Formats: sequence, C-alpha cells, structure tokens
Amino acid sequence: MNWAGLLLILRVFAVLLPIGAVSLLPVEATAQNTLDGSTSGLAAANWNRTLNAVEHYIERGPHSPEKTSEFRDEVSKIRERALDVSQNAAEALKGLEPRLDALGPKPEEGEPPESEEIADERKRLNEQISVHRARQSLADVTLARVDTVQLELTTLDRERFVQKIFKTYPLPFDTEVLSEGFENIFAAAHAVLATGPAWWSALPENRKNIQTVLTFIGVLFLTILIAWTVRRVLLTRFGVRPEIEDPSYSRRLLAAVAEGVSRGIVPAAILGVIYFRAVSSDALITGPFAEVIANLCKALIGYLLGVQIPRAALSPDNPNWRLTRLTAASSAALVRQIRVLAAVFAASDFCIGAAFAVSPDLVTPAVVSVFNVLVAVPLGLLILFFLRPNRWQFEEPKEEANADTDTEAKPTPAAVGRNGFWKGLRIVLVLLTVVAIFAPFAGYGGLSNYLIGNLVSTGFLVGVMYILRGLLRELIGLFLGSHLMRETVGWDYGLRSKIKISLRILLDILLLPGLAAAVLPAWGLPSETLWLWISVAFQGFEVGGVRLSPADILLGILVFFIILAVVRAFRSALSTRVLSQTRIDPGLQHSISKGIGYVGFVAAAAIAVLVMGVDLSGIAIVAGALSVGIGFGLQNVVNNFVSGLILLIERPIKVGDWVVVGSTEGMVKQINVRSTEIETFRRASVIIPNADLISNSVTNWTHKDRYGRIDLPIGVAYGTDTRKVEEILLEVAKQHERVLSYPAPFVVFQNFGDSSLDFELRAYTGDVLWQVLIASDMRHEIDKRFKEAEIEIPFPQRVVHMAPPATKPEETSDAKQTELPEGGQDLPDQD
Repeated sequence: MNWAGLLLILRVFAVLLPIGAVSLLPVEATAQNTLDGSTSGLAAANWNRTLNAVEHYIERGPHSPEKTSEFRDEVSKIRERALDVSQNAAEALKGLEPRLDALGPKPEEGEPPESEEIADERKRLNEQISVHRARQSLADVTLARVDTVQLELTTLDRERFVQKIFKTYPLPFDTEVLSEGFENIFAAAHAVLATGPAWWSALPENRKNIQTVLTFIGVLFLTILIAWTVRRVLLTRFGVRPEIEDPSYSRRLLAAVAEGVSRGIVPAAILGVIYFRAVSSDALITGPFAEVIANLCKALIGYLLGVQIPRAALSPDNPNWRLTRLTAASSAALVRQIRVLAAVFAASDFCIGAAFAVSPDLVTPAVVSVFNVLVAVPLGLLILFFLRPNRWQFEEPKEEANADTDTEAKPTPAAVGRNGFWKGLRIVLVLLTVVAIFAPFAGYGGLSNYLIGNLVSTGFLVGVMYILRGLLRELIGLFLGSHLMRETVGWDYGLRSKIKISLRILLDILLLPGLAAAVLPAWGLPSETLWLWISVAFQGFEVGGVRLSPADILLGILVFFIILAVVRAFRSALSTRVLSQTRIDPGLQHSISKGIGYVGFVAAAAIAVLVMGVDLSGIAIVAGALSVGIGFGLQNVVNNFVSGLILLIERPIKVGDWVVVGSTEGMVKQINVRSTEIETFRRASVIIPNADLISNSVTNWTHKDRYGRIDLPIGVAYGTDTRKVEEILLEVAKQHERVLSYPAPFVVFQNFGDSSLDFELRAYTGDVLWQVLIASDMRHEIDKRFKEAEIEIPFPQRVVHMAPPATKPEETSDAKQTELPEGGQDLPDQD
C-alpha cells in the first residue's frame, strides 16, 4: 500500500470516529439510565445476600485469615457502590426538590384547581423524588449494615492477632524443656550440616565432572566482573567526592545510596548467583541442601544491605556527607550496633528457615521456647543500647537558615535532650524492650518476637521517613530560592522565608499520617481497616447535623490560599504599575491597595467556606447572638477579641518581637484572644489588652526583620584631631563580627559641646537583639584604641568664678571666718 492510500484511510477513519462516538453516546446514556432505574432493587438484594453470607461466616466459622480478607474486600466493594448510589440520589434530590418548591403548594379543597400542565409536572417530580428517596434509603440502610459487618470482621482479626502474640510456650527454665530444647537444636544443626555431604553423595556421577564446576565458576566470575564494573561506575559518578565541601542534601542522599549499594553489590551478586542456582529448575544444588543454601544467601544479602546502607547514610568518616546531624562518635557507635543487630537477625532468620526446611519435626514447642530466649535477650539488649541518650548526640548549630541558600541550623544536644516528648517516648520504648526481653522466660515468645520485630521495623521506617523528609524540605527551599520565584514571580526574601516555613510545617503534618499508615499495620492494625478509616474520614462525617469532610476542608484551604495569592499579585501589580503612574495622593494609593487586600481576603474566606460545604446560616445565627451580647455589655470583650484577630491577621506584632508599648519594653511571648503577654528584660510579664495595642502607638524593633542601627555617642577633648577620631571609630565598627558591611557604618560629628567634641558612631547589625552587647563590645574597644592614640575622653566640668559680695560691717567678722576658695578655682559640676 502506498503512502497516499494510507493517508486517505486515516482521513476517513478520523472523520467517521467522532460521528460514531457521538451516535453511540445517547444510546449508552439511555441504557445506563434504564439499567440504574431497573436494577436498584436487584442490587440491594445482591448486597443483602452477600452480607448474609458474611454474617453467617462470622457467627459460625470456620474462620481463616484468607477467608476473612476475601469477605472484607467484598464488603468494601458493597460500601463503595452503596455510597455512590446514596450520593447520586442526594445530588438528584438537590435538583428536583427546588423545582417542586417552585411550583408552590398544592391547592387545598375549595381553592381554584391548578392547570393540567402544572399538575402533570408536580406528579412527575413527586414520582422522581420518591424513586430517589427510596434508592437513598436502601443505600443508607446498606451502609449502616456494612459498618456493623466491617466492625465484626475487624474484631475477628483482632482476636486472631491477640491469640497469635499471646500464645504460650513451655517455660524455658524447666529442666525437661531445656533438655529437649537444646537436644533438638543440636540435632537440627547436625541435620542442616549433613545436607551438604548428603547432596554430594546423591549427585549423579555424570554431573560430578570438571566441566560442571568450571561452568559454575565461569558464571560466578562473570557476575563478579559485572558487579565490580557497576560498583566502580556508581562510586565514580555518584559516590562521595571529598573535594565537595558542602554538598546538598539530595547529593548526600544519592551518595549514600550509591555507597551502600556499591559496597554490598559484589558479595550480594555472588550470593545471588548461588541462590539462583539453588532454586532454579535445572539447578546443580537440589534437595534440602538447596533450601539451606537459599536461606543462607537470603540471610547474608539482608545482612549486607542492612549494614552498608545505614553506614553510608550515617557516614562516620565523612561528616560533610552525613545525612543526619549526629556527631562522628554517635554515628560510629550506631554503625557498630547496627552491624551486630543485623548479624543476629540474619543468623536467626537462617536458623529458623533452615530448620523448618530440613527437619520441621524437630521444631517442637520446647525448641521454640529455648530459641526465643536465645534470640530475644541479645536483640533486646542491643535495642536498649540504641536507646541510650549518649547514642544520639547532635552537632552544635552553625548559623541561621537562609531562604536562598537553604542552610539549616543544626539542633543542639541540650535542645534534644530536654524535650519532654522524646523523654516520654524513650521511656515507653525502654519499657517495651524490657517486656520483650523477659516475655520468653514467661512462655510468651510470640509477644517477644512481635515487640522486637516491630520496634526494629518501626525504627527502619522512621529512618526512611526522616531521609525523605530532608529531601522534600530541600526541594522546597530550592524551589523558593530559584530564579523563577525571585525574579519572575518577584517574591522578596521575607515572603519566601514565610512560605518556606509554612510549607515545611505542612510537609511535617502530611508525613505524620503517612508514617502512621506505614507503621500501624505492623503493630496489628489490618491495612484494610486502616484504609477503610481513611476513606471514611475523607468521605466525611456528621457533627451536630453538619457534614464535615477532610477532603473538602483541605480543598477549601487550598482555594483560600490560591485566591489570596492571586489577590496579592493583583495588588502588587496595581500598586507598582498602575497607581504609581498616576497623580493620586500616596495615602489614597495605600488605602486603595489595602482595601483591595481586605476585600480579596473576605472573598477568599467566603469562597473557601462555601467549598468546605459549611452552612452560612449557622454563621448568621452566631453573628446575631454576638450582636445581642454586644448590646448587653460585651463591648470590651468583643473589642479585645476583634483586636486580637486584627493582630493575628495584620501582624503588626508577633510572638518573638521586641516591642515598646508606653513605658513597657520587652519581648512578645503570647497573643491570646483577649490580651497579649509581653515579657520585659527583667523577666516580668506584662498583660496588655489587645485593644490598647491597636489604638495606641507601638514601637516594634523586629517588625519586618531584625535589622537595626546602633547609635553610640562619644565625646573627646578639645584639640583632638577629629579625622583621627573618625578613623578609629570606623575601624572599631568594621572589625566587629556582628556589624554589617552594608549599609556601612559611619561617624557623625554632631556638635561642639560644653566640655567635649561630640561624635556619634552609627553602625548596622543583622540582629537588633544583640545591640546592647555590640555597643558594649565597641565601647571597650574604643576605650582601648583611644588610650593607645592618647585621645582623652573628658568628663563634664564647668568653670565658676566666685566674687565676694558686698557685705555690711557687722557681717565682716562672719565673712572672715568663712574660708572661700580663691576666685577662678575650678569646681566640680554639681549637675
């Protein structure tokens, strides 16, 4: 077929396809509607039949995990279908009931009859409403029954789970149990060791040749060569690069994965070849020996990966490439303990797997009881060593975070150690570990295995989540510090910092449910039940007649912030590109911009509330009650309440700000509903009503940032070289580590004073909270430098000329008795 014919066929097909699709749509829709209308009762009957079978299974059994899981899936499907029917019926009723209300009430007896068209329409609407209400009622009844059945299935799982972990074994310190246990353990070990010679003796003679051995060695050598090549590539391209002094978190994570995989890939590849040859259909190794080799390979691969990847992540020898803030000593200690823990787990898994594969009849309850003690004690002690506080020492903080470079401050050991949450969590973990150690001695080996296994797996999942959290936090910082956000969008440093902090807090909030969803199934909560709870929560629940849906709430919050961002961008464009080009008064321009911001905020809040599905009539009732309360004397309370809202929204002050309110100066500790708490520098708490902060002047030293200026007045004696004084003062300011180079410090020659030449050193700092200490440091240095330059700082003095007053003769004798200083003597200033 030539290209012209092919092109013609494609054109014809392109024309006929839409026509066929359009022609099929009405038929399909009609068929669907007919199906929905005719099979609603049949669907309910099928649901009831399935639910009856599940209830019969729950009451009479026999129960099994597989059957329970199968029934749970069927019940979940019924729930989804019934919920769809209920929601569709509710949506249909929302459209039909207003139309019926628009027709008005049906005429009473004695009133003029309505027209035939209206009567027919009313009849049709009533019939449709009845059908949809019936469907909704059937679906709601089914949903209520489904909830009960799911609860009973969950109870079955919980009972089986409790029976499993609290299954009792013989007491291990009993003489007969010890004797039987160790005898069978040694017998099982002997049986496992005997599988090798037994396999070799049973191997056909035609396979005991040098060619078979050479083939196996060749495959093994080729595997090692490929694995070594991959290892070199990974280490060269993605491994640790010592010349990079400050790698990003993503680069460190990539290096940790590359290092961990590459250092374990060669032995893991060897073990993988052996394992493959042991389990393949034409394997050289067969029989029980193949099972032993397979279990040994799996245990060793798990050990290698379990040791190398954490070692690469903790990186005790390369602190710049470490994924955590742990010190080198803590990292090295944790690596050693992880190595021992992985070895014990690998040995335990191998022994259990090999014993069941070779001689399952030897695995008696006595053997399980003794083996649980032999495994639980070392594993429990290792976990206790992990929980020691000195194993979790963190490095000292370096510098504050920067929104553009995304450099984060490191936590101090004191800050971690004094946290009450971590102390309480550590106590709980220690108690669980102690229970796991002593449970086998009481015969509860299943409880010990459950606690130890879940503690280790939970620690692993927390570590993975911590690494993922660090990666996502860095991506947030990089995105907000990118050229797109700085130049194209035009967000300044302060706004990007706030958004970064908010997004990282939101990330932590979202990661917690994810961690819970990963951890809770391991601790006994069935994953099906967990996902059912999550789906029910997102579908919504009713509280006081109001249906709340987390999905709608999150969507409303997202809509609110999106509208707010659009309004803010519009405000910024209007202010910079439109209003600034007009001759409107600057104050009016500011008012217009603020007004648009307030209107946009109210509109965003209203739309968000509507998206959440909140009934605004309830808000109107609350507003009416509030207005009545205001009329009966709640003016002050409401005034302070509204002022508190203004403080939280407009944020003229915020927690942590250094403010001056009248005669009160200190740090804002808390903004409450009615008042604000300010802690003075003498550690006194001052409670100020919020209305006073709104109506009175407030000086905020740290409103938008912590930049500030330090004014340092100083006087020198007359006759001093003023340029020399200026030079020394500038050198002192520039040498201080907390004084900014831009804006540069400068010196002002202020006045010819009464006793001195008055200067003022003005320097800027990035953190105004340090201004007292900075000024103190500079005064010490100025005094030192002035002494070296022989510059005098004079004290205030006055020259007083005393003239004898005109005295009467009778006062002469008294005047002679008074010793006066000679005229022109310098007297100290009495001011």
